[in-house]
Amino acid sequence: MKYIESVTIRVSKVAIASLLLILFLIWSCEKDKEQTEYDSLVSYQKLKTIKVADAKLWLGYINIPGLDVQRIIDNTQYDVEIYKLVYKVTFKGSEIKASGIVCLPNSPQSFPLLSFQNGTNTAGSKAPSNDVFSLQYTLLQSLSGNGYIILMADYLGFGESQQILHPYYHRESNDSAVLGLVAACDEFLAYGDVRASGNGHLFLMGYSQGGWATLSALQALEQNLPVGKEIMAVSCGAGAYNVTDVARYIFQLDAYPAPFYLPYFIESHIRNGFLEGPLQKYFNEPYAGMIPGLFDGVKDGGSINGQLTDSVRLLLNPAMIENFENGTEYQNLRNELANNSVEAWSALSRIMFFHGRADDNVPSFESQNIYNAFLDEGVSPAQLQLVMEDTLKHDTGLIPWGMKTILWFNEIESQN
Repeated sequence: MKYIESVTIRVSKVAIASLLLILFLIWSCEKDKEQTEYDSLVSYQKLKTIKVADAKLWLGYINIPGLDVQRIIDNTQYDVEIYKLVYKVTFKGSEIKASGIVCLPNSPQSFPLLSFQNGTNTAGSKAPSNDVFSLQYTLLQSLSGNGYIILMADYLGFGESQQILHPYYHRESNDSAVLGLVAACDEFLAYGDVRASGNGHLFLMGYSQGGWATLSALQALEQNLPVGKEIMAVSCGAGAYNVTDVARYIFQLDAYPAPFYLPYFIESHIRNGFLEGPLQKYFNEPYAGMIPGLFDGVKDGGSINGQLTDSVRLLLNPAMIENFENGTEYQNLRNELANNSVEAWSALSRIMFFHGRADDNVPSFESQNIYNAFLDEGVSPAQLQLVMEDTLKHDTGLIPWGMKTILWFNEIESQN
């Protein structure tokens, strides 16, 4: 009897040791698996839900002559769940957290990803992840009910990265924010507690700064397309693609209705170490002394415009206007503008450029010129569209561009 007990005890110890070893190996593998799989995603949080009926109601407020918005309303088939995603990006050689939102059709089906890049913003409260209940973002979120997983990056400087001033029109940080959210969304769809999944198709769209941001991100994606992704179509609205030319355009004006654009570019690039100061080199007083306090993450563009002047000669240092082209003291500014402009390349994707001819914020020649430049690069005219609307201004062009884009995207996706 004692012999049997001793054998049992020995067997039990061996069994327990083996079990512990197996559990340790499983835990170790799971830990490595988690670290490998979550290269980008840090966390996610559900923010709200939009029911189909509510999405149709919101979209029903849009009435644009010449565009069949009812087709978009009729194609709204899914409830939409909106999540905030926090993810990792690299900025100036260091890892930081960025954020954005993902809008999901609440259905166990596979859908295309649609990355939307928003226009110029200076207020943290108006970033996509902080402004989810606004009319503009609710309309965009509702479009997910057409069968898209819609992504909206906050951009660096907003949301989880609000400790820095947004690097305005800075290609490297823009591309890392946009592509980083695409990568984080893939991980979220694979491992998050959600029903929808991606079908590998990717659409991109953006207006104003977002038009530039979209074209910049497209080039980065075409150079290093994630495995399993196919870019279906891209829509760029009213973007300042060549920011050097836009600066030249402003210098020639007597008055400019959006005076905060150039201070935003220069101040954000100085504060982030991409450009040297002082601000008096670029702006006259009292505005040079005011500019750092204007870009505090609280004031929006309209408020900042109200404290500046639309007189180009009163705002800008005359030395910058006179010596911009050849002055050695402005060489770094010329370089920074050139480095963050988007030039045409031998693009593989279908691209639509949209602009209102009455746009007095971003001149419509920006879309005309970039369209022509892509043709000069040998891109097939069949891949490109140029839509120029005679009566639309910068602000009134946003919704017509957005609806035209979704109708185009719906047509393309229905054929695939």
